[in-house]
Amino acid sequence: MSGHHTSTVLVVDDLATERRLLYHALKSDHRVLEAGDGAAALAQLESEPVDLVLLDLHLPPHPESAAEGVRILQEVRRLRAHCPVVIVTGDQDRGVALDMVRRGVADLLLKPIEAEVLRTVIARALERAALERELHEARERAAERATFGGLIGRSRAARELFARLERLARAPTTVLLQGESGTGKSAVARALHIEGPRAVKPFVVLDGATIPETLIENELFGHARGAYTGAEAPRTGRIEMADGGTLFRDEIGNLSAAAQAKLLLFLDERAFTPVGSNQPVRVDVRLVAASNRDLAELVREGRFRADLLFRVQVTTVTLPPLRERREDIAPLAEHFIATLGTEFGRPGARLTPAAVSLLEDFPWPGNVRQLRHVLESSLALADGDVLDAADLALPVVPSPGAEPAVTVPPAAADPSAGARGQGTFGGRVAEFERRLLVEALERTRGNKAAAGRLLGLDENQIRYLCRKHGVG
Repeated sequence: MSGHHTSTVLVVDDLATERRLLYHALKSDHRVLEAGDGAAALAQLESEPVDLVLLDLHLPPHPESAAEGVRILQEVRRLRAHCPVVIVTGDQDRGVALDMVRRGVADLLLKPIEAEVLRTVIARALERAALERELHEARERAAERATFGGLIGRSRAARELFARLERLARAPTTVLLQGESGTGKSAVARALHIEGPRAVKPFVVLDGATIPETLIENELFGHARGAYTGAEAPRTGRIEMADGGTLFRDEIGNLSAAAQAKLLLFLDERAFTPVGSNQPVRVDVRLVAASNRDLAELVREGRFRADLLFRVQVTTVTLPPLRERREDIAPLAEHFIATLGTEFGRPGARLTPAAVSLLEDFPWPGNVRQLRHVLESSLALADGDVLDAADLALPVVPSPGAEPAVTVPPAAADPSAGARGQGTFGGRVAEFERRLLVEALERTRGNKAAAGRLLGLDENQIRYLCRKHGVG
């Protein structure tokens, strides 16, 4: 058995002759330990790597009953939860022994025991125990790197989120996803779809950030032939495309007043009328909406209907920012680098421990999206497949303890700040903003789109900053 683990069997019997018989039957295949009473058995369990216990129920101080054997069984369960116990007993103990089997012992042997039967029972119990240990370890690993519908995370915040999503996936209720930009709202919406009963039906996305407001109503509800000039054919809207499945409406706060009214009507009646038509269309669609803005604040500003807010926030799920679940940075980074390596034709791509440590220390104002963009840029610019800390295209961040913001939103920045004294607040913000921009452009060799992804900015924002600071 060289090269293989030799299992250790503990024989517990108060009769030395019985122990000797069992020892000789097992010694060729196993390491055999012996104990003549409960105290000796427990001492062996605490000091030796016991894989299986062969236990006689009748032990001193009361060998006439099974009480001591039952106690030792309970102690084995406490000390070695996954250690199998095989009961050895006489005919008169059948009732007690069978009850023990129902309590979870591995097997029952009646004296006198045939050596070949003993070896077969022991081998079978050890094999079953090994499989159970593997299953237990697999479950522990799965819990440690908890996943849900392709989402990855092992932090407490992630596991709590996954548990809630698992319950929601089975329900037909409308869900509102809230969280900072880049926290993965679209990925969560897709996970809710694929883990629920609608998984075989369409998952349709309507992104309010990429479709002009004037076209959103048409995209959402479709139009009839001749609805307006140039509408020579009818168009199916996203709601109808999602029939039987899920419609994910990102940035729902961007809906026009007319589109809000029609969406409210649809949520109430589960029917809608395409633009230019008077024929209602009835569909079965689950709505998952998302917003990185406070919809209640939009209601107070008169830009979002209060009654629609009540309909879409039937259940609200708030996604935690990445900085609040740092335990998830390493598994996310390893997942992204493996995926990107495959996409780039570099399947050997991996991160060194130093690179992972640096990623874990970064504040990630752009959240999961920014993490992926940084790894994408880093891998694209790296010479080899192994990314070390020096290969990471991380943007400059404020000093420790400072607010982990990457840039000031254009609406809040003062274009004339750079012209004023550098000691003023506006001047220092502009100087820092320009430094971030230059660093990102240097790292991406002047590629504005890639620099924008590094900073978590869209194309309009990066172009604005380049014009504002006269770079790029």
